[in-house]
Amino acid sequence: MLFESCLIATTLAFANPADPSGKTMYPSGNNDCDKIIFSAPPISAYPLLTIGSPVNLEDGTVIEIGNYSIKPSIDETQIFIIQGHKTICECQVIENTIVSDFAAKPTAKISRIENNLILTYRIENILKRAIVPVTKGY
Repeated sequence: MLFESCLIATTLAFANPADPSGKTMYPSGNNDCDKIIFSAPPISAYPLLTIGSPVNLEDGTVIEIGNYSIKPSIDETQIFIIQGHKTICECQVIENTIVSDFAAKPTAKISRIENNLILTYRIENILKRAIVPVTKGY
């Protein structure tokens, strides 16, 4: 009886794939399934802007409810509202400020001030405000 229990304990100790000694019955290294690298699309440098109600622009077009990207122009005098690769609106920058705190990722928001819509764009420690060209009385 003692011999049988010692034999069973010894057999189970070597058959256990995760024994306390750190030795396993399975080979270490990468399996074929570990070699598959799942890649996500690259993170956009342009922040996402969500518009919750339609915006009527001066030129007669309408920015519909949805998600848009914000992209500054090369000379940084304008900010573009884009959807996909299509420019929806060009906004003139009215304020360019350097702030003391650093933003980890670019942000954008739109707010109403009196009868104007102001687009606020922040990247790193630069804050830009642009006016959205909406129709009068919006």
